[in-house]
Amino acid sequence: MIPMIKDFFRKKAEKKILTVFSEETKANLEGYYVMFQLNRLRFFPLSAWDSVKDRTWPEAVCEYVRRLSSYNQVLQDYKNYEQWYNEDLDRKNQDNGRLLHQKKELTQEQFKGLEDVIKTAAAQIEELC
Repeated sequence: MIPMIKDFFRKKAEKKILTVFSEETKANLEGYYVMFQLNRLRFFPLSAWDSVKDRTWPEAVCEYVRRLSSYNQVLQDYKNYEQWYNEDLDRKNQDNGRLLHQKKELTQEQFKGLEDVIKTAAAQIEELC
């Protein structure tokens, strides 16, 4: 009897974690649309992934995590460089400006196409819940 009860609570806890991951994925899709409409790029949270990454996931979900992680890293690189660039007038020269622009373009390029990746992953995660 006790193993059945333990199994029930384990499954219930696992379902709760999956639900949190599913909600985060849906929120990321909504965030994508907001960023697209405002033309203002922001970071995608992936905190729920840490609690579910040990499971075996379909390729679309793995691609979702890879692409959003990569996008977040490129955006962080751009934001860091932008901050460095703006801190000192001596750094505001043509070469640094070009590099800043290249980093922004790279971030925007990575942002394109994320809609389909997020939609596909959200649908697959929803099926698992």
